[in-house]
Amino acid sequence: MSMLEEEPAGSESDDRPCTIYTYSSENELVAMWDLRRRPWPAEVTAAAPSVEVSYDRSRHVIRITEQNGKTAEFDDRPERLLLMIRNPVTKALEPVIDFGKPVYYYLARELSPE
Repeated sequence: MSMLEEEPAGSESDDRPCTIYTYSSENELVAMWDLRRRPWPAEVTAAAPSVEVSYDRSRHVIRITEQNGKTAEFDDRPERLLLMIRNPVTKALEPVIDFGKPVYYYLARELSPE
């Protein structure tokens, strides 16, 4: 099959589209990712961190300190959340499937100051 020919219905590329749009604070479109493809670049260039990250393993805490001295603490045991999209026809929520597997986000809860 040449690149110009369409694939038959029901093929893997016949998945429903799921697109993420990212806007700036001025309401300008910054980025647009198709979730059927990897939304991250193949190569990531490392930049010098502008924050200091420390671990307190006895309290299960990750501490992030910004350059201005502001500190936030996060639980080092993140919660696993399933990424869902709304079916445009049935309006039901369905899990996002990427390369045949469900997509999970691992999010760490911020700890409140004691």
